Amino acid sequence: MCCISAETACFLIVSVTMVSAAYHDLRSREVPDVHWSVISVVAGFMCIFRLDGPIHAILGILSVSMMAVYMLSDRVSGPSAIPFLAAPVLIDSFLYIDGEGPWVLVVPVMYLLFFVLYHLGLLRGGADAKAMMSLSMAVPFYPWPGVLWASGPVDSVFMNPPFVIFAMALVLSLSSVVPVLCRSVSDGSFSVSHYRMPLDEAEPSFVWPLEDVVDGCVRRIHPPDDPGSVYGRLRRHGCTDVAVTPMIPFVVPITVSYVVVMVLGNPLVMLV
Repeated sequence: MCCISAETACFLIVSVTMVSAAYHDLRSREVPDVHWSVISVVAGFMCIFRLDGPIHAILGILSVSMMAVYMLSDRVSGPSAIPFLAAPVLIDSFLYIDGEGPWVLVVPVMYLLFFVLYHLGLLRGGADAKAMMSLSMAVPFYPWPGVLWASGPVDSVFMNPPFVIFAMALVLSLSSVVPVLCRSVSDGSFSVSHYRMPLDEAEPSFVWPLEDVVDGCVRRIHPPDDPGSVYGRLRRHGCTDVAVTPMIPFVVPITVSYVVVMVLGNPLVMLV
C-alpha cells in the first residue's frame, strides 16, 4: 500500500483547491469561501505534524482557527476582530520562544500583511486576499528542496513561500498589460492601464469603470465597489462610452505561482 507524507497530502489538497478557485475566478470573478475553508482546515490539521507535542499542536490549531474565523465570518469586524488578529500573533510568538522554528512567525506576519494590503486597496479582490491569507497559514515554509531552486533557512524566513508566491503572481499578472495596450491603441489613448468601451458593452463585462459623474461632470475615479450605479449615472448624463480597466482574475496567477514555487522552489534565490 502506497503512503504519502503529510506535506505531500497538504500540497495535493491545496493544489486541487486552488485550481478550483482559479476556475471560479476566471469564469465569474467570484470564488466561494468553501475553498478557503478547505485550505484553513488543512492548515490546522498540519499543525499536528509540524509542531512538537500535543500542547503546541493545540495552540497552533487555535491560532489558525482564529485567523480562519476572522477571514471567513462576516460577523467578526471592527473592535470584535481585534482578538482574532492579536491572539494568533501572541500564540505563535509563544511557540517560537518555546522552541518552534521561525516559520511559526511567518504565519501571522504574512497573514496580517495581506490583511493590510487588502484594506489599503492594494489587493483589490476579497478572494485574492483570502487566497494569500489561506496560503500563509497552509504553506509558511518550503517543505522540500525545489527541483530547480533550493531554499535555505534564511530564504524560508525572509523569502517565505507566501511572499514569493505573491511576488511571482504580481509579475505574471503583468501579462494583462498586453491586451489593454492593444485595446487602448485602437481607441487612441495608448495606455497600459485602461481603454475605452461602449457603456452597453462595459456593464456586463469583467471590467472596472474608471469614470463617474461627480458634481455634474465626468471625472476619473478609482475602481468603485458598486460599478452598476456608476454605469447608471454615466448613462443618465448622456455618456455612451467609459474608460475601464480589466478585472484581473488574480487567483489564477496565484495558483500558478503556488504550484511553481512548491515544485520548483524559490526563483528569487537567483537575485541574491
